[in-house]
Formats: sequence, structure tokens, C-alpha cells
Amino acid sequence: METCIQDPKLIEISSRLGFQGYIVESRKLDEARWQGVKKRLTLVGDSQVSPNTPIVFSKPLSRAQLVKVLNDIKIHGISLDNDNFYLLKKNLLNLAKSKGKYIEIRLNSSSSSVIRRAIEWGYKGAKVIFSSCASRKSELWAPLSLVNYLAFHGADMKDVITWVYTYPLELFKLVSDNS
Repeated sequence: METCIQDPKLIEISSRLGFQGYIVESRKLDEARWQGVKKRLTLVGDSQVSPNTPIVFSKPLSRAQLVKVLNDIKIHGISLDNDNFYLLKKNLLNLAKSKGKYIEIRLNSSSSSVIRRAIEWGYKGAKVIFSSCASRKSELWAPLSLVNYLAFHGADMKDVITWVYTYPLELFKLVSDNS
């Protein structure tokens, strides 16, 4: 399950890499044409939730925005990378866990220190998912490459399987059940 593709043209390439479900962030998406595809929206900063988007993530740029997003039931998770990972401290991580929010790590804009921090959050029970958020073919991550990358950063294989396969599938099914 790829949780963030920014160009619908990459769906076909993703299927060759081993993905069977896709969450696409694009206005050009024709959902009827693709099987196993859901739409998503990532809000940046203080943007408002669009009413017809099944999956909504937010990329908060301040602590106040992060608290607001974590308490908003319309938002499924937060998107973190090098720009904003420092906002998630222990008390807000506990809030994210208690609210059942997903913590998405954007691989193409995250350093090794962000990846290691996300692994620590995952060990503490957070619903961490790793996304390529690819807009070009070269930005896609094959599932096995992602598993190896996380293992290289010191993650336990059992947890890696949960972060790479279980939580993305859970998110996809949650949205499918609500639509």
C-alpha cells in the first residue's frame, strides 16, 4: 500500500514495484478508472478541510497548529519531514496516540535523524507510516527497499512490517468503510 502518490501516472509503475493499493493526492485523479485507489489531501499550515476528501492529512508548521490538528476528528494524521518533525514532543506524541492519528513520514524530504526519531515513536506505540509522496518515478520506493531502509536504520523487522504494510492497509480500510 502506497500512502501518498502525487501523480496518478505513477500508479501503473507502483503496481510493478509490488503495491496493490494507492492513496493519491491529485486533482486529476479519476477514481472510477483505477481499482484500489483512494484520494487524499494534505493541508499545510492553517488550511481548512475540504468536504469531499476521504483521507486528510495535515502538515502543521507550528505547535499551535499541531495541537489543533491532533484534536480535529476530520483529519486522519499528520505529515512530518525535516521541516516540522521537531514539533512532535512527548506530550503531543501521547495526544496523537490517544486520538488514533497516523504519523506519516515523508521519505523524500526526511533525513536519517527524522527516520530514527520516527522509529522511536513507533516503538512507543504511535501509528507511524512511511510514504514516498512521489511526484516523479525516481521518488518511488519499492516495499522491499523501504523495509531494508528501515532495518538499516535499526528498526525491528516485526515493527517494520507493521509500519510498511499493516498501518497503511488499516488507513485504507478505515476510509473504505466510511465511504
